[in-house]
Amino acid sequence: MAFTSAVSVLQNVDGGELLTTSPYGVTAYTSYQDNLNVGRIAQMKDGVVSNLDATATPDLVGVVLRQIGSSLEDGTALSGVSSVDVCDFGRATVYTATGAVPTAGSAVYVINAVGDDAGKVTQDSGATGAVAVTDAVFYKEVKSGVWTITLKKY
Repeated sequence: MAFTSAVSVLQNVDGGELLTTSPYGVTAYTSYQDNLNVGRIAQMKDGVVSNLDATATPDLVGVVLRQIGSSLEDGTALSGVSSVDVCDFGRATVYTATGAVPTAGSAVYVINAVGDDAGKVTQDSGATGAVAVTDAVFYKEVKSGVWTITLKKY
């Protein structure tokens, strides 16, 4: 039996997974905010990888990845690890914002606001706090509330 799509094997995973079946770039950061949200887009703020928080003109760094040693169920925020991995090129899974209804190929916007949707993605450029993620598109839905996005460059 041959596999016809590498993405189709991703089932019931949450945000923060890296798809290594295509080229990718991951940067490890040792300076990061406690309780950094996995599976969401983060920013660089004062030299520290941080959750989005309505900062004017955030410096987006990419998708915060789940730590390889953490369980899928418990990997929602990172604290007390020596470094965090951020996907800045390639495909990664991300959480979608409340009410988001992405379609494959549509542009990605991230919610830059304080609250539950901070760092989650949407296709809606008019959503409160929406900031364009340069050269990123929605690729494929993994499950309800989780999509794979393609980061073309950062």
